[in-house]
Amino acid sequence: MVAFTGSNTGGLAPFTYSWTFGDGASSTTQSPSHTYTAAAQYTAQLTVRDAAGRSSSATVAITVNPLPTATATAAPTRGDAPVTVVFTGGTTGGTAPNTYAWGFGDGGTSTAANPSHAYATPGTYTAVFTVTDATGHGASASVTVTVNPKPAASAAASPTAGNVPLTVSFTGSATGGFTPYGYAWSFGDGASSTAQSPGHTYTVAGSYQATLTVTDAVGVNVTATTATITITGPLVSAAHAQPLAGDAPVTVSFNGSATGGTSPYAFGWSFGDGAASATQNPSHTYTAAGTYTATLTVRDAVAAVSSSTVTVVVSPALSASSSATPLSGEAPLAVAFTGTTSGGLGSFTYAWTFGDGVSSTAQNPGHTYGTAGTYTAVLTVTDANQAKSTATALTIVVRSAPTVTATVSPAAGDVPLPVTFNTAVAAGTAPFTYAWSFGDGGSGTTANPTHTYGTVGVFTAQVTVTDAAGHIVSSTARVTVNPALSATAVANPTAGDGPLAVRFTGSASAGTSPYTFSWTFGDGATSTSQSPTHTYAAGTYSAQLTVSDAAGRSVTPTLLSITVYPALTVTASVAPTVGVTPVEAAFTGTVGGGIGPFTYAWVFGDGSTASTQNATHTYTGLGTYSTQLTVTDGTGATATALAGTVTVNGPLAATAAGTPLTGDAP
Repeated sequence: MVAFTGSNTGGLAPFTYSWTFGDGASSTTQSPSHTYTAAAQYTAQLTVRDAAGRSSSATVAITVNPLPTATATAAPTRGDAPVTVVFTGGTTGGTAPNTYAWGFGDGGTSTAANPSHAYATPGTYTAVFTVTDATGHGASASVTVTVNPKPAASAAASPTAGNVPLTVSFTGSATGGFTPYGYAWSFGDGASSTAQSPGHTYTVAGSYQATLTVTDAVGVNVTATTATITITGPLVSAAHAQPLAGDAPVTVSFNGSATGGTSPYAFGWSFGDGAASATQNPSHTYTAAGTYTATLTVRDAVAAVSSSTVTVVVSPALSASSSATPLSGEAPLAVAFTGTTSGGLGSFTYAWTFGDGVSSTAQNPGHTYGTAGTYTAVLTVTDANQAKSTATALTIVVRSAPTVTATVSPAAGDVPLPVTFNTAVAAGTAPFTYAWSFGDGGSGTTANPTHTYGTVGVFTAQVTVTDAAGHIVSSTARVTVNPALSATAVANPTAGDGPLAVRFTGSASAGTSPYTFSWTFGDGATSTSQSPTHTYAAGTYSAQLTVSDAAGRSVTPTLLSITVYPALTVTASVAPTVGVTPVEAAFTGTVGGGIGPFTYAWVFGDGSTASTQNATHTYTGLGTYSTQLTVTDGTGATATALAGTVTVNGPLAATAAGTPLTGDAP
């Protein structure tokens, strides 16, 4: 409904009004209302006449829109959960602006014209689109969305094991999603199929896993795999034996194995000498020489049979014997050995041990014994089968030639060095004669002479012994003569305030190492360190180092003098400690202990300082000041004391007040 209003100015009243609404209707009221029933563009005209018959016209344009209509579409309209759908709302007619409302059918809503919405649960949903124009007229449309469960696939194979070639039947199935389904098989050996339930023949032994991919009508893929398919090759047996040859009696360990075929396997052995076994890995002893063929027969679970053989050669038992000439004599004694064998399998290896730590691999070796004693010579023969035989041991008796050993004591020391030599003779024939050369030009003819070395050096003394049978033997002894021992001692510092830590350093040269160090510090304390540190109280001390070498010689360097002063102390005072600005304060410093010269450093607390022992200072600023004195003595030691605080007050001032300041008497 449209409300029209007519008005005029000028003219001569009274006035008359005439409306035409453009749709064939009219009115003579000044401000009528009119309802348009059809959508169109209209021109309403008002004509006004006054009392003098004059007229004036005016027009107004009216637009009447059709009622709004709505359309709703969705893409996609079906899918596997979860699926996101794009909705499009369309509208015609009505009066802009429009408002939009979507209800997605699963409780979800939107006020956008073209929203997206994700359906998480399978089902059939009706999405309703409502449009409302500016005049309050509305229209609705709906669209149906179908959401199915996500597809699932299963894959099966039968059989899953067998001998090559093996034909396997595969079964594929799918649920959920949208039909029709597409199937894609990959058999694991490079072959594939698009049948739902194909068959496939494996021609190469191995382990395979077939994979099925199912695609539903909306393009969603799912995958399933079969159990592992095991393809075995043809049954093959293998027979092994260790050793393959040996001397009777020989125990052989047999080993049987199988590949391919279908397990489990059954094993059977025939050893070639009438004996047999039903175990996979038996042992068997051959007691007679000969060549034997052992046969292994393997049967698998499907009755396939495979056989293989291994040959074992058994030789007669090995026997060894030995002889030697001569069997006795004086050292050095040359002996010729002979080895012989019977039985066994050539070639042979020979191992002689002569009883003195020497050996040989010759069949008939010679050996010289250089030392007296009774020796056992043993021959061991090993044949090609690695069988061993040891001959009866041979006893060799070797009588001694004389030997001599020279020793000296001490063998090292500081010059001059007296030593005693000793001669020890073993075996040989008494009596003996002795001839010593001491290496420095001296000599002796007794068994155990003494000699003093007067010069520094390393000397080789030699004794030559001749026995009654004319055998001559010699031995040497070495003597080291070192320079005389010397030592030094150093202390740092040698003076300071107590407690004073002093680092002592000792050193030694010449003499015979190793050295030992012994310190006495002069205050009752000692140390055996080479370079110790010791802390002294106040006093004067003499420190002494004694160095001893391995030859028993000792030296004492010059005494070290250590002076330790009492510990530095300081006291400080100030007077007065309180006053009215300006305040002149007198500072007094007192030093105890330490060693001069002393330096002084006063801090007055207001930024001022002084370097005299006793100082004066004038404070002009109000406040309380902390003061201190630091003293440094001639050794660099420092001590600090507080002098106290100085309080500076302002000048005296007075004020007076009263209340009330005015009033009536009394």
